Amino acid sequence: MQLRYQHAGRSNVIEVDYAFPMSPRNTQVEFGYSYAASEIVEEPFGLIAPQSEAHTWQLGIRHPIHETTRDRVTLGLQLEQRSGQSYIEPAGLSRIAFGFPGTGATENGFTRITALQFSQEWQHQVPNQLLSLESRFRLGTSWLGATSSSNPDEPEAEFLMWQGQALWLQQLNPHWLLVTRAAGQIADRPLVASELFGLGGVGNVRGYRKDQILADNGIIASVELRTPVLDWPEQNAIGIISPFLDYGYAWNDDSQSLRQQTLASVGAGFIFQIEDNFTARLDYALPLVDTFDIGNTWQESGFSFGINIKLF
Repeated sequence: MQLRYQHAGRSNVIEVDYAFPMSPRNTQVEFGYSYAASEIVEEPFGLIAPQSEAHTWQLGIRHPIHETTRDRVTLGLQLEQRSGQSYIEPAGLSRIAFGFPGTGATENGFTRITALQFSQEWQHQVPNQLLSLESRFRLGTSWLGATSSSNPDEPEAEFLMWQGQALWLQQLNPHWLLVTRAAGQIADRPLVASELFGLGGVGNVRGYRKDQILADNGIIASVELRTPVLDWPEQNAIGIISPFLDYGYAWNDDSQSLRQQTLASVGAGFIFQIEDNFTARLDYALPLVDTFDIGNTWQESGFSFGINIKLF
């Protein structure tokens, strides 16, 4: 069971994952829940303080179809439901449910997406090196009360998209570890707001606010070098410095153009780790691409923070 918390500016995310074996052949049943809340405070939106909350439930099964000492191929099937609510909170007034145009939400700002996901993962591990590739086909359905907008120009809850992730770890020498990551998304149509690909934030293009750019399609890439600088052997704890470079590019499916499509940043992080059970990370990044709107939150000043706890 794992518990994760991420904080950046006015954005908070809590995630819980639990998996248990179902058969002697390493078939696993997986359960997940996440809660996300965010708020926009910079002008001109600060006058109405747009806010959003989302609850996501996941239930799935994974089974390895090929296993050797070096390679592992796993297939997975997952059902996910995400319910979101958007609000405004004008100064001096209580919070009001509100649906923003173009997001695919109902008039009172509510969305519910029910998606079926089929995943394929290949992992190759040898001494000093790990390569992991994951592909996911995600199908939005009308099941279990998925919402639909009365406006035909609004995005719908039914869609098809492909998502991919890649991770490469290479031990360069006893003191330096190279970590390379990439991820992408391609959709067949305009998407509701909760399914858009976001650039900016924790674990994405750091140095910008969370979801600085939202689009139907996008790619991100990150390269970092990790080296331990502190060691507490009695507690099995280490402190790691990790300079990094992030890049992201996004585009839409229809003719609707984006004000900005590219983000990039450079920075460094400090990772505190106790065995495999507890990890805390603080990052500071400098944006390399200017944006049209600049706020004054900690996140937009370059800082982000995350915690990962493995309970058992």
